[in-house]
Amino acid sequence: MVSFTKTIASALACVGVVTATNLHVNNGCVIANNNALCASDGTLAVFGQTQIFACISQEGSQTFANCEFNQVIPTNWGDAYFGADNCVYSAGSNPIQVGCSVPISAMPVPNPY
Repeated sequence: MVSFTKTIASALACVGVVTATNLHVNNGCVIANNNALCASDGTLAVFGQTQIFACISQEGSQTFANCEFNQVIPTNWGDAYFGADNCVYSAGSNPIQVGCSVPISAMPVPNPY
């Protein structure tokens, strides 16, 4: 199920009301701005400040994030990638690294898989 926020954000970006960058995930799944996003999915429009919970683990029926990225992704990049190394990069042949996730105490999150 697509979230209302994700739908509205994508629509606004498409009509040029706001500028957004399309976030891709290279491997596995994350929770980005409260939306599940997996490598097998499309993209998520992000508008600057972006929170990504990653390093996902499961214990029984509970799902936890063990690292977090909470930084600004430039809105004029077009595309950005959350890499297998838990860092965010611009698209292109010479990617620019925005930053990397930092370890956090296990935090309960919705299962993105």
